[in-house]
Amino acid sequence: MRLAYANLLAEKRETVREATSQFEEILKKQPDNVAAREGEIRALLWDAGILSERKETVLQAIDRYSQVLKIEPHQAKAEIERRRLVFWYGDTLTEKPETIPQAIEWYKKWLNEEPHVPEMRSRFIRTRLLYAGSLGQQKETLPQAIYQYRRVLAVDPHNAEAYFGLARAEAWYSHADQALFYARLLANLRRPRKKS
Repeated sequence: MRLAYANLLAEKRETVREATSQFEEILKKQPDNVAAREGEIRALLWDAGILSERKETVLQAIDRYSQVLKIEPHQAKAEIERRRLVFWYGDTLTEKPETIPQAIEWYKKWLNEEPHVPEMRSRFIRTRLLYAGSLGQQKETLPQAIYQYRRVLAVDPHNAEAYFGLARAEAWYSHADQALFYARLLANLRRPRKKS
């Protein structure tokens, strides 16, 4: 009876969250109830889709997709949609200079959670480079820019943009030896490798 009620609630946009709660209650008493588990996943996916329609509720949508992935780790729709929203949200944080540090932390968190996703790694690096570049525009923030470039190299030791940024920042900071060191590393990166 309760399962039928939960399924009925899951059919309407306005009651899909209540349906999720009903399915959860059923599963507390009957953890092996396959129909309730499937209903819960269906309701969570729909709720996540609804929440993803508005910028203000995107984080809740990501949460719902994460809930689905805890229940069913390789649920394709949840994986794809969650990653799409993670990228979208991170990119919105990079739109304003004052929220770029938040974007770095955002991508760092997700890179730790999904280290196998190359796009996550490249967005993390790109965001750090963007931040380092903005910090490198003012002499007072050069030490922070240098730190950010070095953090990029810790993740991607062959990143030419980071070497170039370090060389430029060190030169502006009047550290000629360091600037020359990074310029040489950059030149070595760009030099074609000899075949053995």
